Amino acid sequence: MARKTQFRIDHTQDGWRVDVPSNLSSTGKRERLFFGSREQASYYAHRMKLHPDLADDSHLAVEAARALSYLEPFGLSLDEAVGMVVERLRGRALPS
Repeated sequence: MARKTQFRIDHTQDGWRVDVPSNLSSTGKRERLFFGSREQASYYAHRMKLHPDLADDSHLAVEAARALSYLEPFGLSLDEAVGMVVERLRGRALPS
């Protein structure tokens, strides 16, 4: 009988890490993905068990979770941070 796919979820200094086995990763190699909370990591692992074909579409969710973990110490939301970056970039684009 085939072994059941296991996603290992560990708490690290960089956040909650999900180890994705090579047979389910989009690259064909083992991947380590980081999330801001255990709930996000568990949700990702559960979703991948049910729908492994979603691996290619998950990069935005992974990036958003990583960005949120970076912003958490500053008390900023993702929308607030993006707004600040867009304002700064618009200021640079104006001719001097």
